[in-house]
Amino acid sequence: MRREWTGWPDAIFALDGGSRVFVVAGSSGSGPEGMKETIASRPKGADMLSRIPIDNEYSVPGMGVGDRIVVALSQFRLAGKRLGRDVREVEKLGLYYIALNRRLISARHLHELAVRAVERMSPGDDRVKYDNLFHPGDPENKAFWGQSLAAAGDLAGAYLLVQD
Repeated sequence: MRREWTGWPDAIFALDGGSRVFVVAGSSGSGPEGMKETIASRPKGADMLSRIPIDNEYSVPGMGVGDRIVVALSQFRLAGKRLGRDVREVEKLGLYYIALNRRLISARHLHELAVRAVERMSPGDDRVKYDNLFHPGDPENKAFWGQSLAAAGDLAGAYLLVQD
C-alpha cells in the first residue's frame, strides 16, 4: 500500500511500512541545499534528513543547450498533435533562438513556446517558422534576427525535419 502526502515539497511517497520514502521536489530555484534547509527547519525534519545516506541523494541538473533543442523539438511535435497539426519541420533559426535564449530554461517554458508557435502556423503549413515563435510585431523578433544575421544568417529559411 502506498501512502501519499501532497503539499510541500511537491510530494512524499512512503511504501507500506515506511521503509522507503521518495521526496520529489520541484524547481523552487533554491536547489537541493535550500530544500534540505527547509526540511531541517520543520519538526522532525533534521531527524529525517539524518537517516538518508548521501549515496541516495540525486538531483537532475538544469537543461543545457542540447537538452533545450531536443525538448523543444519534441514539444513542437506534441503541440502539433494536440492542436490537430502535423509539425514536420522546424526552422533552424528558431532553434538557434531557443539555444541562446536564457529565459527558456525549463520544459514548461519550452512547452508554452511550442504551443503558441504551433497556434501561429499558417493553415495547411507543416513547418514551424522562426516568426511563429513571436507575437506579431514583437520587437524581440526583429532584434534577435538582426543580431544573429552575421553569425547565423544561413539558418533562416533552412529547416530541420522532425519525426517520431
